[in-house]
Amino acid sequence: TISHTRRSHLSNMSFFEKFAGSVASFANDSAKIVVKEVVNPTVSFANDSAKIIVKEVVNPTVSFANDSAKTIAQEVINP
Repeated sequence: TISHTRRSHLSNMSFFEKFAGSVASFANDSAKIVVKEVVNPTVSFANDSAKIIVKEVVNPTVSFANDSAKTIAQEVINP
């Protein structure tokens, strides 16, 4: 009975270790989404949305000139 209990305990610990390992893997693989967007939403917002938010909201004129150059300059200024 003692050896059976130890085996069950070891198998349970192995299962727990596998489960904990999968959770750790989930945390590592989802670091870009979870850590940046949830833990540091401002940093993630600035880094991931830099092209849209930083240029269009903080510097709308620069973004307008850079991102819309092909559309605006060619179609409106030179139709």
